[in-house]
Amino acid sequence: VLRSTELSPPLTLYAQDKVKVSAQVLSPKGFQNFKTFSLSRYLKTKNIHNRAFSKSSLLVEKLESGKKFSPLHLISVVRNELQKKIEEHFPSSPSSISPQGAVLEALLLGERERMDVSVTQSLQKSGLYHLIAISGAHIAIISFLIFSLLKLMRIPTRISYLLMIIFLLFYSLLVEGSPSVTRATVMALAFLFGKLIWKKVNLLNTLSIAAFFLLVHNPFSLFDLGFQLTFAATLSIILFHPRIIKYLPRLPLRISEILAMSVAAQLGVLPLLASAFNRVSFSPLILNLAAIPLAGLIMALGYIFLPLAFASSFLARLLAPCIKFCIDLLIKTSHLFDPVPFISYRIP
Repeated sequence: VLRSTELSPPLTLYAQDKVKVSAQVLSPKGFQNFKTFSLSRYLKTKNIHNRAFSKSSLLVEKLESGKKFSPLHLISVVRNELQKKIEEHFPSSPSSISPQGAVLEALLLGERERMDVSVTQSLQKSGLYHLIAISGAHIAIISFLIFSLLKLMRIPTRISYLLMIIFLLFYSLLVEGSPSVTRATVMALAFLFGKLIWKKVNLLNTLSIAAFFLLVHNPFSLFDLGFQLTFAATLSIILFHPRIIKYLPRLPLRISEILAMSVAAQLGVLPLLASAFNRVSFSPLILNLAAIPLAGLIMALGYIFLPLAFASSFLARLLAPCIKFCIDLLIKTSHLFDPVPFISYRIP
């Protein structure tokens, strides 16, 4: 990650560019007390060998550009151009991005570094931050949107599965393959490959295959909280969702399904969250009813906005205020339970 200041403007770097940097390699040592956070183990879960610190981006020199027609390099260029279009239509100043633009960038491209601190904190406190960190929910929403579009175009089901596999592979590279994206994509691909080979897929087998391949790739993922939460939530949904939905009345707009999924996921992750953060919050059970559809709507509008921004700047400017309004609604949703402190409380 290359960060910069006003005195040292950032270099425009893409995947596979070669650079030379003057930096100090940092010590990997962390706390030595029993059962405290282990920095070295955390870095291993992220496939990071070590960290280094440079005083300025002026000490970073670009030696050589990546191969012009390399897929990784091309996708990196596309990502950079998409970020520029979001900055252009959601500015806070000529050289920065508005809080709404930063949320859109996080939802569509997985870039969370530029999000406003107050927005991040409100989403974390309300338990809605999982909607910003691209993970299983995003891949599910994207898969639903793409599959619905392909169905509308009357493309055969098996060809639709194949096209979705190709798109998800492209998307995972576009958002720079963070661990949460990789986990969600591997799960989705295991399911889609299963549907291509067999008509009926056992979800427990799909989940197990995904976990197996991720742990073969990096065994230290087992100790990563994100890995544990992802698989605990998914397993809990598979096991408990069918049982919970039986006891809920049929409500419009799939409210029953969203509520059942929220309750099932919370059953799986609450013990892990309590252990890791010493905090239990029940607000997501209710807030997800509004936040998940809102996030889906923002993403759908965002995926219409991005190609429009290249095709017609005028049409993109017309759509931008609508997206901004939806993002403001999502942020306000995270504050609904601020006057009710007991819904989120600390435990020892």
